[in-house]
Amino acid sequence: MTDKKYTPEEADAYLRSLTEDAEHELDGIFREIDRVSSINTERILNIFREHRVSEPFFAPTSGYGYDDRGRDELDRIWADAFDRVTLCAR
Repeated sequence: MTDKKYTPEEADAYLRSLTEDAEHELDGIFREIDRVSSINTERILNIFREHRVSEPFFAPTSGYGYDDRGRDELDRIWADAFDRVTLCAR
């Protein structure tokens, strides 16, 4: 903003104009972020399908991690997501 004194209406219009200009300048970057986000979402959903993730994976457990199907599978999912043979993401 400049040193000029703005009425509330003028300030709103000025800020709206700045916002629109910034959004216009960043439009290409936002589109690229959306494109990459869509690709990564599809990739992760496909990994979930490959591992047949379902409701039982999210069932409560004893808290000790023994025979915790969801926890064990989540390690494998993370490994696939990050192209690793094994990964411990706890």
